Amino acid sequence: RCMHCKSDNPAERGQQATSYPSLISGIYNSVQQMLRLHLDCCLAMPTDVRHKIEALKVSCSSRGGRKQYWIDSAKRLGLVDTPHG
Repeated sequence: RCMHCKSDNPAERGQQATSYPSLISGIYNSVQQMLRLHLDCCLAMPTDVRHKIEALKVSCSSRGGRKQYWIDSAKRLGLVDTPHG
């Protein structure tokens, strides 16, 4: 969920403002989708945050890290896959 527009009317948020991946392995893809589809159009994001994200996009060759990093991090936080998502 986008922390900048989370309290806005859902109809006024840009696409991909909220995502609920059904598997831990889907977190990486959800974050990539948010970066691609939401952050450029989020009207609630402060300008300084937007500039920082743009600078990181240019300077980081890993583009969000390895997918396994996201899986391992989720597991360290205690997240688990269940039959019900």
